[in-house]
Amino acid sequence: MKKLLCVFLLICLPCTAYALPLFDIECAIGGRNISPDGSIGSDDFKSDLGFDDEWEVMGRLKVGMPLIIPNVYLVASPMEFKGSSLDSKFTLNQYDLGLYYSIPFLHTLTLKMLNVEVGLDARFMDIEADISNDSDKEDYTLPMLYLGCQFTPGDRFALEGEVWGTSYNKKDVYTLIGRVRVNMVGPLFITGGYRYDDINIREGNLRVKGNFSGLFAELGVKF
Repeated sequence: MKKLLCVFLLICLPCTAYALPLFDIECAIGGRNISPDGSIGSDDFKSDLGFDDEWEVMGRLKVGMPLIIPNVYLVASPMEFKGSSLDSKFTLNQYDLGLYYSIPFLHTLTLKMLNVEVGLDARFMDIEADISNDSDKEDYTLPMLYLGCQFTPGDRFALEGEVWGTSYNKKDVYTLIGRVRVNMVGPLFITGGYRYDDINIREGNLRVKGNFSGLFAELGVKF
């Protein structure tokens, strides 16, 4: 249900761009191949639990605000793995709500080729592990720093990078994203890239240490 809701919102919200011309809206939906490497407690993802790579839906929405109002960035990245060795399932859903500003005048000074964004983010993490009928569930809201960069040497092509990170109350979470973007016809664009999540949670009954990485592709629109 959460996945369907995120996809619905990410499809519908850009339509408001026509009614709200003061806003810059960018929306993308795609698929991500996720390879898990790490452990839950003393159980290794692959050798003990038998987790394999999975394809998951991902989506994002950026809203450029007018004047001095901070811009908004929403990201949804759910994932779920089922074990082949033990009767197990591991869910790790991550949802980001970020507020950011672009560095003033940099875009103009670089002839619209370079843009750098800095901001603060709240990451909502929904984690659940069910291993051999032993179930644990935790929900976290973590403050994070955000840094984004877009290099656009021409109208059709761009290179983009993003870094998200926090080390807070026995929870270390970092995300690195690299993206190649090709602008198509009108507002339509496609991207391909790589995302890497490093997670180390040492609080409560649910101890998770590992990384989740893989290629992704997106289809999006920008108004």
